Amino acid sequence: MTYDYLLDSFDFGGVAPASITTGVIEVGFYFCPNPGDGPSPDGSNEKFTMTFKDGVGNVGFQFGYDRNNLVTYRADPSSAWISTGITADQNFYDGVRFDIDLTNELFSFDYFDFSASSWTNIVTGAAMFQAMDDLSVLGWQLEDSINAGNLAGKNFFDDFSFGQPVPEPTSLAVLVIFGSIAIAFCRR
Repeated sequence: MTYDYLLDSFDFGGVAPASITTGVIEVGFYFCPNPGDGPSPDGSNEKFTMTFKDGVGNVGFQFGYDRNNLVTYRADPSSAWISTGITADQNFYDGVRFDIDLTNELFSFDYFDFSASSWTNIVTGAAMFQAMDDLSVLGWQLEDSINAGNLAGKNFFDDFSFGQPVPEPTSLAVLVIFGSIAIAFCRR
């Protein structure tokens, strides 16, 4: 399965994704893969890949897991996957959280291990492959070779959240000052 999910204002609480061009966007979700199934007949090892893209197709980075559920990531889609050393739980939902810094073109990645009931920081402030103008598209690619039984194709995803950037303190202070000036003029 290969699919591009186009984010919209419902995902961002009423704000159009293309209008968020600066600051840090928080993205999180939980997932539960099917059992490990070994390399595909063509020799590829990727089972799931999520590509974070902007509205014009610039790729920031990728997250995924291989056919044995080893969690990986990479900034450059043509480079080798970087192993986290974590194997996703096939019986429970593990979680991921990404901070996508559109201003500085960086990303960070945290992982929730259900079995350990704890979050682990995987990477902080890694450079994105391409500068992203916004976060408008999640590219999905899912390939597995389990095609029989009740686990065929089972790769569940749940509880997606998308957080809008919080204004920087200096920006917020400027807004408060202008607001105060406007109120003062209205009173006179």
